[in-house]
Amino acid sequence: MNDQLNNKIKKTKQLLASPSPIELHDFLCDEIKSFLAATSEDKFVLEGVDFSKEEFLNRIAKYEN
Repeated sequence: MNDQLNNKIKKTKQLLASPSPIELHDFLCDEIKSFLAATSEDKFVLEGVDFSKEEFLNRIAKYEN
């Protein structure tokens, strides 16, 4: 795992142990918004795409990053 992911996991664990659920909620909402923006239809066009093996692997790599 990369450092950024490890930091997010650590922060999530800290927020789960926190007495205030608001910070955890805000953190998760921000992460969800970031994920949705990064995987939007603008970046992953659904129509008119040549779904070759290379395109499929390219899309998988983009999702993983």
